[in-house]
Amino acid sequence: MGKLPGVKPLAEYLTAEDYKVSYESNVNAGTAYAVVTGTGNYRAAKEEVTMILKRSGSYGGSSSGGSSGGSSGGSMAGKGNTPYRDVPQGYTGPTKVIGSVTVPEYVTEGTWQQQADGSWRFTDQSGKRCADSWVPAYNGYGDPSKGQGAFSWFRFDKEGNMITGWFVDENGNTFYLNPVSDGTCGKLMKDSVIDGSTVNADGEWTVNGVVQTKQAENQKQS
Repeated sequence: MGKLPGVKPLAEYLTAEDYKVSYESNVNAGTAYAVVTGTGNYRAAKEEVTMILKRSGSYGGSSSGGSSGGSSGGSMAGKGNTPYRDVPQGYTGPTKVIGSVTVPEYVTEGTWQQQADGSWRFTDQSGKRCADSWVPAYNGYGDPSKGQGAFSWFRFDKEGNMITGWFVDENGNTFYLNPVSDGTCGKLMKDSVIDGSTVNADGEWTVNGVVQTKQAENQKQS
């Protein structure tokens, strides 16, 4: 295993069989973390590394002592087969590995299929088509070198078609789902400004920090 920035004390004196490395928040550009932990006779050895991820996918750091746009069946593991961790910052719940990516256990694994009309549908591993619901779906089309995560929240209509653009739920909450085929089409947008409108960390439309609601099309009186 190649040396990581800032971990010379362990990487220089131990072999690859003597330690393991885990990662966190290493998808988007910015601060990420790696923890080097000794195994076997060296299990007491542990060192944390802070890395600064650049948009090109490269990193530098020092020791400090979380669908769409391609053909169906794509896999994040196909982008180099490099194991990494895509877990939201602060998440402490159980995780699992899909392909070579560690994600929260709640992420749904399945198959994306594009229809003749260009719309997308998602079927989970049990064969059930996701419909009329929000789904934290694994997205094998995202490119981590561009800061695109391995999964996102997607919304599907009653027929199971993925929704894009502005969406109003039954409670009047308004969300925006990426309409661009850039590898994350359909992704719930968060902490963003779209055409002058702001969505918060939960993807809800806000004005001056206050969540706004409006009547959904299917609730309006004729």
